[in-house]
Amino acid sequence: MPQSSMTKSQLIKAVAKRSGISQSSARDAFDAMIDEIAEELSRGGSVSVPGFAKFSVQERPAREVRNPFDGTTISKPADRVAKVKLSKSFSKNLN
Repeated sequence: MPQSSMTKSQLIKAVAKRSGISQSSARDAFDAMIDEIAEELSRGGSVSVPGFAKFSVQERPAREVRNPFDGTTISKPADRVAKVKLSKSFSKNLN
């Protein structure tokens, strides 16, 4: 049976305890890291964290999509989405 998800607050508390810093410092560092990744992706770049994951942007072309409620087809414009690829070493540790 799957376990419950760890919340952001729980993660920050665990990181603070493990690294021996205050929770406010851990929260500031965590928020800064997330902001930096988001800013780099918004510029079209990518962020690689060896042993963890690579964050990148994927361009999706314009396409026709179907509304699941009424079956009508609408045109969806091109957009960009964030993509996360876990490293092999990180994935290997999951099993």
